Amino acid sequence: MLCGSGHVSRACSSWHLLLDVGSTTTDLIPLNDRGPTTSSRTDWHRLLRGELLYLGARRTPLCALLRPLPARDSVLFPAAEFFADIYDAFLILGLQPERPDYQLTADGRPATLPAARQRLARMLCADACELEEKDLVGIAQAALAEWQHRFCKVWQRSIQRFGRPPRSIVLAGEGEWLARRCLRHVGYTGSLISLAEQLGPALSQAACAFAVAWLRAQSLHSQTLTFATINACPSPTPSLPEARRQ
Repeated sequence: MLCGSGHVSRACSSWHLLLDVGSTTTDLIPLNDRGPTTSSRTDWHRLLRGELLYLGARRTPLCALLRPLPARDSVLFPAAEFFADIYDAFLILGLQPERPDYQLTADGRPATLPAARQRLARMLCADACELEEKDLVGIAQAALAEWQHRFCKVWQRSIQRFGRPPRSIVLAGEGEWLARRCLRHVGYTGSLISLAEQLGPALSQAACAFAVAWLRAQSLHSQTLTFATINACPSPTPSLPEARRQ
């Protein structure tokens, strides 16, 4: 759907990829010069084909990622409970900023370092004061490593399907930074197109909704669309300034 955008259409000339890392899931949608090339029609099929990775950059429970951890000359099995999420791990590792106003966390407390330390400690059924900083960093590093490992698996599946890496990748979603990190990890050296840079972070994080609005605009206008003409679309399609504020 996003191939209607002038910013993205130049990426659609052969095998390319839309990589959208959201708060909860990651989409890997193959593209060509006509648009999406997938034949998947359900999330079940997308999971099978490696086009959907049910991991995100914020809300993924840590218990879904952690394997047995070495600790104090022993091996511990982390709690199989929603005590912390991946954003807590990113906070501990210094990969994401604190968000004192954000409280949709495992315990309802803010997304700050002290609260994140406590939440990660609970994964080992402990209080933060019982663990050393290296213990918490170890938990966070293990979660990040598993995230990257699973991304590598679906990435390899895409490479096997098409025989080579995508010529270019369109990046979208709040986890663009994580996508870039994973692409470095797998050694990708092709072209990257950032929707955050082209459209702004707000629209990049709502890329699917923006694509639907774009298609709606196309159905209402016969002329070639620009971002200016989208602003002229009647309600309920929001103008770009309105979309950025939401």
